[in-house]
Amino acid sequence: LFVWSSGKQGGLEWGFYSGGALVIVLLFVRQMLTHQEMRHYATTTVALNQDLQEANQRLATLATTDMLTNLPNHRALSEGLEQEGERARRYGHPLSLLFFDGDHFKKVNDTYGHATGDAVLRELGSRAASIVRAGDMLGRYGGEEFLLLLPETNAQAALMVAERLRAIVALAPLALAEVEGGIAITVSIGVASYPEDGATASEVRDQADQAMYWAKRLGRNQVCTGEQARVANQDATLKAETAHLLER
Repeated sequence: LFVWSSGKQGGLEWGFYSGGALVIVLLFVRQMLTHQEMRHYATTTVALNQDLQEANQRLATLATTDMLTNLPNHRALSEGLEQEGERARRYGHPLSLLFFDGDHFKKVNDTYGHATGDAVLRELGSRAASIVRAGDMLGRYGGEEFLLLLPETNAQAALMVAERLRAIVALAPLALAEVEGGIAITVSIGVASYPEDGATASEVRDQADQAMYWAKRLGRNQVCTGEQARVANQDATLKAETAHLLER
């Protein structure tokens, strides 16, 4: 819905439609403008352009920010991953990813409600953000899943970051007035690196996701690497094939 506004000043009659962040300016010159009127017109136009640029910037921020945690969202993380993956490939630099999510999060939602679940996610994001280094990118990937992008970081260094993250998240329960003793928070973390765990950024991401799955399956509140996940997958496949043969 657009609203029309208009006015007159000196020899200038102006009007504009406004709606949300969009402003359409229509100017009508009725007579020759004085120098002072022209200067005022130019100043007004610059101010309108600045307002429009600021509005566009706010929209861009909203489009790439998770409103619950105020961290980069899935879209921003995907773009960052693609850019850093291309840079790592082009220059032969290391790149690592940490995929992690809150343990037993569904139980928290079912027991205490979604408002408490949201509080847990905000706290999880806040604790993770406390260890983020300059150049890293932390965001909420979706649901209770978070992703930490570590440019210029090899597998060994990424494992150290992951262990530090796991420890700081589990350091103390989240204090809530409605929950006596607070809520214990732990995370399961999958770690994967380029080029060891994938030839592309998306392959590394998928390997980190698999590693997170095994961190949960092997007991939660722990870190699993891409290599460990591959070994676990091979063992699981071998056990399944052996069981199938024994059934024959």
